[in-house]
Amino acid sequence: MGCMSAEPARLQLGELLVHKGVLTDAQLEIALAEQRQSGAPLGEILVRLGFSQGPTIANALADQHGGPLRTEYGLSIGPTPTGPVAVPDGPTPEQDTAIARLRAALDEKTEELARVHAELAEARQELDARPAAAVPGPADRHLLFVPGPEGYVMLERSGPPPQAGAAIEYRGAVFTVRTVGQSALFGVQMHCSLLAHA
Repeated sequence: MGCMSAEPARLQLGELLVHKGVLTDAQLEIALAEQRQSGAPLGEILVRLGFSQGPTIANALADQHGGPLRTEYGLSIGPTPTGPVAVPDGPTPEQDTAIARLRAALDEKTEELARVHAELAEARQELDARPAAAVPGPADRHLLFVPGPEGYVMLERSGPPPQAGAAIEYRGAVFTVRTVGQSALFGVQMHCSLLAHA
């Protein structure tokens, strides 16, 4: 069995920086959350939040890509020994802003979810309040749903609906009535027949 490297060949930038001790897991989570909000590159966010320095990001990117790499932070030929970046006792103003933005987005999504939940509860109450029996549809017309190459074609016909198993001809093809029921399409209860190829 061959000797395996302790570090996978292609870690994501954030995972690589955590693996090297440059970032903590908590710092990476904050930066990734900020990235999801802003869409900015992770390296740029890490530098802005004070979690890392430009040259360290450049070295990690070169290490990630396996060789020399020119980045916005300069030319790097690969990893250099770096330790964790000193973290101030409290959050920086940039971190406070990022955290406040994330909390505001979370509050907004929570309110939206509460509104949707209330609307669903109201709709459920309306459905429960309706009578269980369906209102009979008009006896003088019905709908046919005929299968076609791009989905079903809906046809309105006069008279009562055909019975299940009946043969219906449409455009030179013969179909069989598979099921008969009621539909409230267009807000009107109507008898419907679903056809299948004979």
